[in-house]
Amino acid sequence: LNINKDRIYAMGLSMGGYATWDLLGRHTDLLAGAVPICGGCDPTIAPLLIDKPIYTFHSSTDTTVPPTGTQNITKNIFDLGGKCLKFVEYPVGGHPIWNDAMRTENVIQWIFYNVMVTGGTADKQIAGIGDTINLTLTAETPEGYEY
Repeated sequence: LNINKDRIYAMGLSMGGYATWDLLGRHTDLLAGAVPICGGCDPTIAPLLIDKPIYTFHSSTDTTVPPTGTQNITKNIFDLGGKCLKFVEYPVGGHPIWNDAMRTENVIQWIFYNVMVTGGTADKQIAGIGDTINLTLTAETPEGYEY
């Protein structure tokens, strides 16, 4: 297998969202970015994630996995100075908001824009609070994507 180790990402929903947060906390040096959807985690892992690109989604009306887990971890990351985190909290939708999350403009492009560098941080971070992302990706390079 030809795997670009600078472009390993995690994405999961519901229990997979929990697993994505867990993977972020246990292997920050492995992932270039992650998209946990409707998950949660121990908010004390926030110091490990300050520089990690994360695009997370939850619904305020989720009764299966309450949004407090996502709210707490994102608040902790922001409070510690994290600038690579995007959090979308839908006012409605309940638990199954993953289709809405994946329809978010440029979420897939955002994932692939993040690249690992030595030390476990991304060198092409564009995920900041309130950032607008406008990318066009083409598969014209042997490595995969060109920006």
